This record gives sequence, structure tokens and C-alpha cells, in this order.
Amino acid sequence: MYFIIALQSQVFFALTPYVYSAFDLHPLVSISSVMASIIGGVLRLPVGKMIDIWGRAEGFCVMLACTMLGLIIMATAKDVATYAAAYVIYYTGYDGIYYILQVFIADTSALRNRGLMFAITQTPFIATTFLGPLLGQAFYAGAGWRWGFGAFCIIYPVVAAPLVFIFFYHQRKAARLGVLKRTPSGRTFVQSIRHYLVEFDGKSCPGRVLLSSLAIR
Repeated sequence: MYFIIALQSQVFFALTPYVYSAFDLHPLVSISSVMASIIGGVLRLPVGKMIDIWGRAEGFCVMLACTMLGLIIMATAKDVATYAAAYVIYYTGYDGIYYILQVFIADTSALRNRGLMFAITQTPFIATTFLGPLLGQAFYAGAGWRWGFGAFCIIYPVVAAPLVFIFFYHQRKAARLGVLKRTPSGRTFVQSIRHYLVEFDGKSCPGRVLLSSLAIR
């Protein structure tokens, strides 16, 4: 999974100049990148809360869906505004997947081995640093830059399927063994909305809704 993430990000960076040149708005590269980085970074707080409340498997599937949605829109975008908005959606999912995988490693590794495990997960970036630009150039010269994004809409779910299976399998196993217990909350729909807004905000005051999570300096 880390290899595909690394490869796709390198292909993306290789194709981005061609995309903006095709739209004749190359200067917007830096603007959309900065916006995506800010929003992706800010959303790590609610993503962390989401996987604590709903589970690692559910959070991973949501972030995977965001990544694929962003890639699909980027591959079919007709103007630079649509492409820039799709990039923000894609980066939110991409950053979320990366974060959830890190949490998964932290959950399943001993503290003294955790640094080594994190280091091992970064090794795919060594190979993809050289492979990604070559693959991006091949897409551009062959099927076109749009398929450079569209191809990963097929690759992502295929590669992620075993990991999703592992997540849900062990989650259900934990429920059968009584380690994971979920009981009905008894809240109404409106009460659930209010509860989760407060939970995601990290505050106990009902008047403060998502202010901490969505504040951008």
C-alpha cells in the first residue's frame, strides 16, 4: 500500500506541470498545492477522531473513497477550477490514508520497534522517486495525462482490498471475542448530530461546533 501511495504521488507531481499547461494556467500550481496542504493538515484532527469513534476500517474506506473521487474528477476535469477542487479532495483522502496507516503501525508494533517499522514503510519512496517520473512521462506520451490519474482509480481499490479485508476481519473477530463492544447509544438523529459535532470539535461546550478542527491560521 505504501508503494502505491509513493508511486502515485510521484506520478502526480510529474504530470502536474503538463496539466496546468494544458489549461494555460500554470501559475495556479503553487496555489492549489498550498491550499490542499493546509486543508489536509487541518483535517488530520477530525480524521483521528473519526477512526477512534467509527473504527480504523471505516475510516480507511472513507479516505480511500475520497482519494478515488479526487482522482476521477481530476482525470475528467474540463477546467482548472474543477481540477484544483478535485486536487483538494484527492489530497484529503491521500493524507488520511497515510495517517491511518501510521496509526495502524503504531497499534500493531512494540514501542521499541516502532521507529524501525516507520522507517521501513518509507523505503518505497526510494524506488518511486526514480520510477514515478518515468511512468508519468510514459502516460503523457502514450495514453495521455488523464489516464495517469484514471489508472490509479483502478489500482488503488485492487491493492487496498487485502488491507480492508484484514481490517474488517479482525474488527469482527474482536467483536466476537468480546474485546470490542458496541452498544446502541439510544440517541435520536438530532442528538447524534449534536454529539458528534461536539466530539469532533473536542470541546464540551455545545455552542462551539467544529471551530478547533476547522480553524485555519
